Amino acid sequence: MKPWDRQKRSRLVISPSERWAQEIGDALLADCHPWQRDALEDPARFFTWLVGRGGGKTTALKAKFIRGMARVVRGRFVYVTTTLGAAVDLLWDPAKATCEALGVLDEVDFKEVGKVMTFKRTGARLKLFGADDRREMDKLRGQPFDGVGMDEVASFPPDLLDWFVDRIITPRLGERQGWFGMTGTPGHELRGRFYECTRPGSPTHRPYALRSDPEYADWKGWSSHHWTNEDVAALPDAQARYPAIVANWNAALEVKRTNGWTDDNPIWQREYLGRWATDATTTVYTYRPHVDGKPWNQWDPERVGPLRIARLPAEYDDWNYGVGVDLGSKDPFALQVFAVSPSDPSRTLYHVHEFERPKMYAKTIAQHMLGEELDHDRPGGLFGAIGWPNGIVVDAAQLGGNFVDELSNVYGIKCVAAERAPGQKHSAIELFNGDLVDGRVKVLKGSVLEQQLQQLRWKEDEYRLVKEDKAQANHSTDAAIYARKVLAPLLLSDRREGERPAHQPSVQPPSSPDEPTPRAPRNVYESHRAPSFFDDPFA
Repeated sequence: MKPWDRQKRSRLVISPSERWAQEIGDALLADCHPWQRDALEDPARFFTWLVGRGGGKTTALKAKFIRGMARVVRGRFVYVTTTLGAAVDLLWDPAKATCEALGVLDEVDFKEVGKVMTFKRTGARLKLFGADDRREMDKLRGQPFDGVGMDEVASFPPDLLDWFVDRIITPRLGERQGWFGMTGTPGHELRGRFYECTRPGSPTHRPYALRSDPEYADWKGWSSHHWTNEDVAALPDAQARYPAIVANWNAALEVKRTNGWTDDNPIWQREYLGRWATDATTTVYTYRPHVDGKPWNQWDPERVGPLRIARLPAEYDDWNYGVGVDLGSKDPFALQVFAVSPSDPSRTLYHVHEFERPKMYAKTIAQHMLGEELDHDRPGGLFGAIGWPNGIVVDAAQLGGNFVDELSNVYGIKCVAAERAPGQKHSAIELFNGDLVDGRVKVLKGSVLEQQLQQLRWKEDEYRLVKEDKAQANHSTDAAIYARKVLAPLLLSDRREGERPAHQPSVQPPSSPDEPTPRAPRNVYESHRAPSFFDDPFA
């Protein structure tokens, strides 16, 4: 046997010592504050840690890796954060210091090339990755794992996170009953898997504090942990045992005073208290999915029929529909549909359908609205499900008025071009924001519209005046404010208490994709409806 083969084989000679591993684990736990200890001792295979800056989440994750490598023979562990350089700063160098403090530095091989840490007694390995190198992450495909930890997850694009979790890691995680953890500080965009697995009131996770609740008996999903520096600093022995965290908290209070922040300041909420909060002062739209853990502007109804149209509340049957369309030149074609009932005292605007696709033409748009047969008497498609809407507002400026004329003259679908007078759009955004603040707008969960409402930010020009950033996609939000414009007369209308408006029931979506679509009446509303462009589709 060659010398280098002997050396390699010697590193893989398994001589596990339960007592040795236990001593390492006990020493690591002894340095943890109570919330870190709960996180480390949680037996859940899928977990989240939502913590403000300096709260010790990465320190706890480091302890979880070291405990696992000391115990699991030939274990395979992975640590992923935003970049490989950040992974070195956050975990690699601190892991060396911890191993030295534990007196086991000689027991661990730190391979600088590739950033692989190996426990010689057990043969367990930890490899570091940066999420900015998708090709490297893809190399993990098909491998079994004992533990995978992702840090600063709120900084990951949601689609990248979903790809890594669903396609790379999870398919082989069950083979070794491995664990998967997502840790980080909240971001300013309230969306994605990390948000859903950590926000209060979400059904996709169970707070660790409620683990004994009968509601969560036999829970196998995500287990969530949350703590703040304020929690730790309030412990009786905090100054002696956790001086760094106490110092961080005192410094945070000073920053808050200096900046004049209130308790509701979004930066204070996110970065220091570890709570989800949007930068409402810099976002174009004041969209809030949840308030105090309960849905506010977001709703998640049953979607039915071939077009997956939202089923509206059954207590009303006089639904009016508004359609907004953004044709765009660079962004995809976007269509948004909202509904409101004049019998609803709150005049809530429900988002019921969206459709987007690049390179749409007048005929393909007409087919989506009327069905493949383009039959006005028995329409299929969108109008077959909801009936003729009260109106359609289209932004066709970049493609010319001929587009609107073709929809009207060739396919009998009357549209109104969106107004483009100076200040018109800002006024429309202001009205939409007012409905969002009041909770009168309900947007479909997971929709493109929801994403854009959370992402769009104002941009300052050279004169420090705010305006829209043309680099941002806004096709769905534009279509939404056009749809609201159609229904605006209904939002302003009033009626005497207890009065029921005369109407004919609108056509509701079928209860299942196999149920035939009922015929849509030509005039589905009578006196209590917004002015319609469809009293006579061919007029």
